[in-house]
Amino acid sequence: MNITYENIMKVADIPASELTEDFVSFLYHLQATYRDQVLEEHLFSPDTLFEEEPESEPYPKDFTAILSELRKLLFKLDCAYFRVVNP
Repeated sequence: MNITYENIMKVADIPASELTEDFVSFLYHLQATYRDQVLEEHLFSPDTLFEEEPESEPYPKDFTAILSELRKLLFKLDCAYFRVVNP
């Protein structure tokens, strides 16, 4: 059997300085969409975060607005995930 496998993930690096401290803290209190086991990084997907938003405790409106902007940015960049980086 000849199987070819490629694992290509497009990830956008978002500088922490571009986000509010409260939003970065908020992200790290949520379950990461994906946790890279080699680099030990948390990757997030706005779509997944919106799907997992608890009905009993919705996200703050300003955080929802930031997630919406990130969703638009990722769509433009053809990325599924983003990570918060410190330059």
